[in-house]
Amino acid sequence: MKSRDLQHLYVKSSHTFYQSAFYTSLFFALMALSIISWDTGYWYASIGCWLVQAHIGHINVLAFHEASHYTLHPRRSVNELFGIAIGSLTFTPLSAYRYAHNQHHTHLASARDPELWPYSDTSIPRWQRMFAAFAELCCGLFYTPFTFLRAVLIAERLPQSTRLRLTVEYVLIAMLWGVILATVAFLHAWEAFLVGVLIPFWIAGNLHSLRKFVEHMGLLGDDVASGTRTVVDSTRLGKIVSHSMLHIDFHGPHHSYAKIPFFRLPEATALLYSASESNRETENFYPSYAAALWDMLKTIPNPRVGMQWAKSDAASGERESRFETAAS
Repeated sequence: MKSRDLQHLYVKSSHTFYQSAFYTSLFFALMALSIISWDTGYWYASIGCWLVQAHIGHINVLAFHEASHYTLHPRRSVNELFGIAIGSLTFTPLSAYRYAHNQHHTHLASARDPELWPYSDTSIPRWQRMFAAFAELCCGLFYTPFTFLRAVLIAERLPQSTRLRLTVEYVLIAMLWGVILATVAFLHAWEAFLVGVLIPFWIAGNLHSLRKFVEHMGLLGDDVASGTRTVVDSTRLGKIVSHSMLHIDFHGPHHSYAKIPFFRLPEATALLYSASESNRETENFYPSYAAALWDMLKTIPNPRVGMQWAKSDAASGERESRFETAAS
């Protein structure tokens, strides 16, 4: 397909920003409702609020992802301010996320992919990778910020301007949460903080980890087609789910054309992959999110990603074959 056929897909809009701003307002409204419900004995209503809050929190993390690609808002200043705000609330500077995510796109599923470490590192034993997967799926709120902190700490080359911005953003995170926790302590509102903020944040962090695993875990490829899962669900419910996740489930097309805003990914997918259903580019396309989730879950007992594992398996098989031949 010619590049001019895709040019209209790159046009940005403030749509994502206003949608995220609405969801943020709804999150705080539900936070108040969950606290009131808990205090008045209607704990089951609080549970319902937590689930919706967690989904909204996950949506805002996806909006944060859009900001890292400069596609959240046409105005760079608005894009950066919103990204820094969400990053500060989720313990991850926008600049750290942007650096690591760029490396993820550039070195997808290779040993140099910081977002998929340690699952992309063949030197890490299986039990450690299983422990990491358990920690990420059960404690994503804190594991994910650790992943991005590690990415910038091990970076070989970071511009001085990026290092300065990283420092400023980490200080901002410390100050923001210092004020939040000091206020909670002053008001003796730890129970309200747990009910209205920490629990939904915790669930949202785990949803983020689960989605990341669905996108890549267990795929032993070295390119977009073999290293990503893409969901193309034609049902009404599937389309609603996809839209609520900012179409990140169109993950192969996103990796192929990272600067296309999320709301244009369905159209981009139809244009890019309509030639043939048997095309290799669609080898990891799934008819529903449940199908992609099930395919990922089967790989959890040995969590790994990337072609390097296939090569490692081949090398191990060759060594075993030589050993058996020598023994016989």
